[in-house]
Amino acid sequence: MATSAQIIEIAQEYVQKVGFHAFSYRDIAERIGIRTASIHYHFPTKAHLAMAIVDRVRYATAAAVAEIEASVASPGERLRRYCGLFLQTWGSGDRLCPMCMLAMGQDAIPAEVQGGVRDFWQGGESWVARTVRAGQATGAFRRDLDPRSVGRTFVAALEGGMVAARAFSDRTRMEDVIEHLMDSVKAGRTEGASTV
Repeated sequence: MATSAQIIEIAQEYVQKVGFHAFSYRDIAERIGIRTASIHYHFPTKAHLAMAIVDRVRYATAAAVAEIEASVASPGERLRRYCGLFLQTWGSGDRLCPMCMLAMGQDAIPAEVQGGVRDFWQGGESWVARTVRAGQATGAFRRDLDPRSVGRTFVAALEGGMVAARAFSDRTRMEDVIEHLMDSVKAGRTEGASTV
């Protein structure tokens, strides 16, 4: 693996576990066995490194969503598989979504990083909304739902569910959020019932 890729991977791990401001270039250098000057060569500032993490996460997520779209026809199953991406990120319970961690420190990260984080969240919201519209068209999902609101609810609940699961070291909290979200969009629920 190229040095720059190693730096991004380790930095992303730190972001997911302790947050953007809780590690230094020295921490990364010690993990890889290089000098901090080598990190500065690839990423002159921590803002450059943060943007590289944002780009990496956005690319990986886009690839995962494209795979879902290519391999799954059912809107319901697509939504479930999307939720599964958040479970994969949570893993063994020691990591949160890097975009969630960056958003929590938004006041102290550069504007371009803030924009990348917002683009990630909005991309997820838009994808969920499109999937909900597809499910409404087939009759699989409730027709009274506002897809835009559902998109926002899904992403916020999945990110928050991950935080709660980590706080309690309890994967079932995340699984419960997913089941509730999936149930909230199914056709056959009482029209006008809350989606959250």
